[in-house]
Amino acid sequence: MLQSNFSRLIISVVTYVVGDRPSCMLHVGICFARAALLEEKRRLEARIAQLEEDVDEEQSNAELANERARKSALQVGTSRSLGNDIDTLC
Repeated sequence: MLQSNFSRLIISVVTYVVGDRPSCMLHVGICFARAALLEEKRRLEARIAQLEEDVDEEQSNAELANERARKSALQVGTSRSLGNDIDTLC
């Protein structure tokens, strides 16, 4: 909303300064378009960086979960092995 109001103000000022000269208006329009594209590029790059961080965090969490599952499986296997050893002794 604030950016929209700011854009309207800038357009009003530019229109007042350059008047109805088509070449000036075209140049100003190109500058506005370029600025908008650069801002969108910055926004998308920030979003990509955030998503990359999220992926790294999810991969780390998955690796930790896999490690816990592996350790649990080893403990279950060891417990079963001990149970079998006890059964053979009795």
